[in-house]
Amino acid sequence: MSGVDAERAASAETAAAIFNGEGLLQMLVWRCVFANYEAHLLDGLEELKNGLRRFMALRDQGLAQGGPEKVTEDDIQRLERLSSLVQQWLAGGELSPEIEELARKLWGVLADTGAGVQMLPPP
Repeated sequence: MSGVDAERAASAETAAAIFNGEGLLQMLVWRCVFANYEAHLLDGLEELKNGLRRFMALRDQGLAQGGPEKVTEDDIQRLERLSSLVQQWLAGGELSPEIEELARKLWGVLADTGAGVQMLPPP
């Protein structure tokens, strides 16, 4: 390989490293952004579970209207299963296809809320 060819090859390698590096750094930045959200994901699922349990108790006492009126204990169990699968995934385990299925089912239950939640004063 001549000196000119070696310089061209080195220039091409340098350009490729910079081009690929830009994409790599962009992915790393996005990963850090999403990691901040992931850090709160399990806490958020736990808060949702507790909120739904409180809502169900108030609903059963006739102290709530609207909201996820069709939520049941089965949905709470689905949420616990979802939390477990997400915890395994965030710990480096495999992304279970069950995560999306459970999230879609629970989303459907929560999205069917009518006019929103109203907490009523005790009778």
